[in-house]
This record gives sequence, C-alpha cells and structure tokens, in this order.
Amino acid sequence: MASQQQQAPPEQSTTQPTAVDRRAGSEDLTIAEMTRIMDVAQALRRERTIAARELSQNETKRMLRQQLIETARVTGDPVTEAEIDAAIEHYFDTLHEFEPPEASLETFLAYLYVMRGEILAWTAFLGGGAAVLWTLFGVMPAGLRARGLPRMGWRRW
Repeated sequence: MASQQQQAPPEQSTTQPTAVDRRAGSEDLTIAEMTRIMDVAQALRRERTIAARELSQNETKRMLRQQLIETARVTGDPVTEAEIDAAIEHYFDTLHEFEPPEASLETFLAYLYVMRGEILAWTAFLGGGAAVLWTLFGVMPAGLRARGLPRMGWRRW
C-alpha cells in the first residue's frame, strides 16, 4: 500500500506545448515572441552602445589631450599639460549643461510656436464655450440687439 502511494503514475499533459518547447525550433516562434526577442536585442544593443561610449570617454580624453599638446607644439603656444588637462575636464564637466536663452522677441515667438497646439486647444475650448453660451442664453452684442434681432441667438436669424 505504501508503494502504491509512492509510485503515482505521471500525469499526461493534454495542453499545448509550453513556450520553452516552442522555442526549440525557430520555425515555431510566433510573431509576438519574435517581436519580444527583437525588442530585447535592440535594448541590449542600445545599452552596449551607451556603455561603450561611456567607457571610451577616458580614451577620448587621452586622444584629445594628445591632439591639443601637438597643436600647442606646432603653433608655439606656451601651454602646460596641467592647463590642457584642466581645459579638458572643464569641457567634459560642462558638456551637457543647459543655459536658457535671453528673453527677447525671438524667444517669445519660438515659445508661442512650440506651444501652438495647447494655445489652439484652449482657443477652441473657450470659443466653443462662448458659442454655447451665446446659443443657450441669447447673449448678443449691443449692436445686433439695436437692429431688432431676436434675443434667442442664431436659431431665429
């Protein structure tokens, strides 16, 4: 009796093969799985590129230092290596800093151009609201009312 409980028969699976089973052959991959794999590959490639660029920053600094030293030697500028190193460090420290532009008509017009979608949306919203109020409550400018037009809005015109 104890041996019967220990030796339970293996369950037969009547379900479809799992994702692991389907990946055994590349022809069995679904479009969703292929898209997921391509997304992962693209993310890995992007991360590898960023890592390579960041890791090669020291190499970039070394090459820039050599070029600046060579340029200073050719032009005859009395520049020390410490000054070149300080200039390179300052360049890389301020590389991604943002300095806002001075206030002027050009920057105001550029701001309006960038915000044109929101400005148009608010204008349409307020204009639509004014049109609804005019229609519902018969709000008319004094000049139209003086001509004897009805007060109920555009429906009776």
